[in-house]
Amino acid sequence: MYYKALPDSETYQEAKRIMDHGKECHKAAKSLCLELFGSDEKFTNNAYKRGKLTGVKISNPGPEMYKVRIKGYDGFYLPRRSKQYPNGAEAANKLEQLEKVPARDLFAVLGNKGLGGPGVILSDEFLLIQAPTGGFSRYEPPADVIEILGSEFSDLRKQHEEKTKSEKAETA
Repeated sequence: MYYKALPDSETYQEAKRIMDHGKECHKAAKSLCLELFGSDEKFTNNAYKRGKLTGVKISNPGPEMYKVRIKGYDGFYLPRRSKQYPNGAEAANKLEQLEKVPARDLFAVLGNKGLGGPGVILSDEFLLIQAPTGGFSRYEPPADVIEILGSEFSDLRKQHEEKTKSEKAETA
């Protein structure tokens, strides 16, 4: 099921606020990784939209770092928390203090009541929501969210992707 919220709606405004805050958290996390490890290539736990670090890509990790053991994330590490490695413990504490934006905060605003979460596309003209279906999914759209056809969703998504692609090309 597909939905759309317009910029003047409360749902759009709140989702935009959360997503913009998430971008700021993402920037802070990248900056801290660059400062601590000389790398801003990181990945985030899926339970968080932004901010929560699950690993940092490092080419020459020291003994104060341990390897993240998640398939597909070779070369990613996190600092050890131990008295033996005080620099690792200090770095781990700084990472832990990063502000995080839990995905559930955004999903609650969008009307998600079950497990998993909706797909979300935010643009200046609209907020698109692809509601999860099946299993333990339960989606109850807010009153200011409009159900749309899959074809309209697809057209708006393509429009957004083309605009985003052209904006990236202009800044490159």
